[in-house]
This record gives sequence, C-alpha cells and structure tokens, in this order.
Amino acid sequence: MVMLAMQLVMLLLTCASNCCPVKEYDNLEAEKEAIARKRSKKIAKRKVKELDEKMKNKYGQKWIKSELQV
Repeated sequence: MVMLAMQLVMLLLTCASNCCPVKEYDNLEAEKEAIARKRSKKIAKRKVKELDEKMKNKYGQKWIKSELQV
C-alpha cells in the first residue's frame, strides 16, 4: 500500500514538473523567433547598403535608385 502511494506521489510530481518548463520553453521559442526576424532584417538592410555603395563606386553619381527599390 505504501509503495502504491509513493508511486502516485512520484507520478504527480513528475507531471507537475513537466508542465512548468513547457510554458517557459514556449516563451523562449517565441523570443528566439523574434530575435531571428530582427537579425535577418538587419542583415538585409546591411546587404542593401553594401550593394548601393558598390554601385555608387562603380557607376559614380549616375547610380540612382528607381522607385521600386526605395
């Protein structure tokens, strides 16, 4: 009888301990995705800036962005 009670207590503790970290993991996953989006935006802006500088160096002042690129 005591063994059954101990097993039930362990089962309850295991279930309770698994519920809390799952919630925290979901929050961490959302933060990770937000950071990844932010980083990709920064990289894209930097690449556009580098391309613009490269074209200005190559073509001089003739290089003007079209309306679609703005």
